[in-house]
Amino acid sequence: MKIYLSSRHNLATFKLWMETEVIPNLKQGFNGKMNGLIQLSGNRFISDLKLNSYDNTENYVGMIAYSLPISMSPRNDYEDVLFNQYKSEFDALLIHGEGTEE
Repeated sequence: MKIYLSSRHNLATFKLWMETEVIPNLKQGFNGKMNGLIQLSGNRFISDLKLNSYDNTENYVGMIAYSLPISMSPRNDYEDVLFNQYKSEFDALLIHGEGTEE
């Protein structure tokens, strides 16, 4: 499957798909291939994703999105350790998956 993110519509569709299908299914442990489950209950990256609301102060539009409870730009050694742990957990998802389809 190819996903084109070259327009606002495509980006919005992708975000909706991730937030309503992909992330909830991963949180339940489903691999999306309809052939079984993979063990994701111990994956900290998935389990720590939470829906959060954000306020865009430029245009006063609220937004809800999944995010992790850390900054993606670590500012100290502790945040750097957490960031690398989440990165390792995310990488583990790719290892457990079956790769990408062209």
